[in-house]
Amino acid sequence: MSEPDYNGVTVEAEAKRYGKQPHIDYNRFPHRFLLTGAGFTKNFGGWLAAEFQEHLLSKAQIRSSPELLQLVQTVPSFEQALAKARNGLITNVNLKALEEAIVDGFKDQEMALRGSGIDGSINQTRLALFMSQFCNRWRGYDTGFLFTVNQDLWFERYLRRTKHTNPLELLGVDFYFPMSSTNFQRMNRFTMDASAVINGDSPPGNKKLEPAGFFNIVKLHGSHNWRTEGGGLLIIGGDKESAIKKSAFLTAYAELFRELLVLEDARLFIIGYGFNDPHINVTIEEACTPPNSLKLWIWDRGSLSDMCQKLLSNNMVNASRSVHGFMSSAFGEVFSMHGWSQDAFGRIDMERKALDPRIMAFFGEGVQPLEEFYPAKR
Repeated sequence: MSEPDYNGVTVEAEAKRYGKQPHIDYNRFPHRFLLTGAGFTKNFGGWLAAEFQEHLLSKAQIRSSPELLQLVQTVPSFEQALAKARNGLITNVNLKALEEAIVDGFKDQEMALRGSGIDGSINQTRLALFMSQFCNRWRGYDTGFLFTVNQDLWFERYLRRTKHTNPLELLGVDFYFPMSSTNFQRMNRFTMDASAVINGDSPPGNKKLEPAGFFNIVKLHGSHNWRTEGGGLLIIGGDKESAIKKSAFLTAYAELFRELLVLEDARLFIIGYGFNDPHINVTIEEACTPPNSLKLWIWDRGSLSDMCQKLLSNNMVNASRSVHGFMSSAFGEVFSMHGWSQDAFGRIDMERKALDPRIMAFFGEGVQPLEEFYPAKR
């Protein structure tokens, strides 16, 4: 198989080697992990499930088929629509059209995400400081993990242009972009045009799923721009766990997630995840069940009592008892421009307390001071 051009991305072959994790030195990274859902990228122009459904309804593939139009109109989310379609509710022709419309919807969402919140409402340096703590090279670590169930490209775009973190690694994925500022700019603005290929005939010995030394993004449900020889590697709709088991690559991701959450003094910061995926919920619940001791920090716009009730309704009793932190504030309030000013000469002044106390409690001792993370010019 020919090598993709520089506009493409190559993912290692889905070989058996992905089924067994390489040894990871647990002392190389802080046992602090992030899990994001659609509510996270909503802060940067992304869509929640209901909004995605609205955009889907406007697609020509949907409007041209009375069968698809009725389906999308009568179910609460596009994932439920796809699950019903795959269970034989509609014809195969319309199933293919629905899948194409959903992928087109993700591409449309990427256009909305291109600005990544750079509109003055979110303090990008404070946000970068928060992200960097999951790797925290200031404390001598060189490895970190950011997990997401999202299939958009926000992390790829944002962290590629962030100067203050360890090298980004979309775990198991090779980017084919030349190391020039022009092409990096092109990648940042037009990443939605790139595709990732799972090469089934890649020779053994290529890059393996080895996270050490990198700031790793782990996309538990794949990505809308990932492809295999059999089609896309985008886990949406019903019975996601079965779909993941058919991919050795994503199975390795799931095993890594499970392995890290049961580490000693592990903490998981959850932002914008609605606890609607049973396989993710089971992994979190098991990590919160003795003798494991995972502690949870949850950022959700609802109330703490409603969140605990949601956990209980999803049979996550131990998880509900493991919530040690909760935030319902607006994203722009926590990562605000308050206390941050810039004079006519570009000199920056800032408050020393750069991160919210609830976030500081999650990371514990050793959070890098903002003035060292981003020294003020005097």
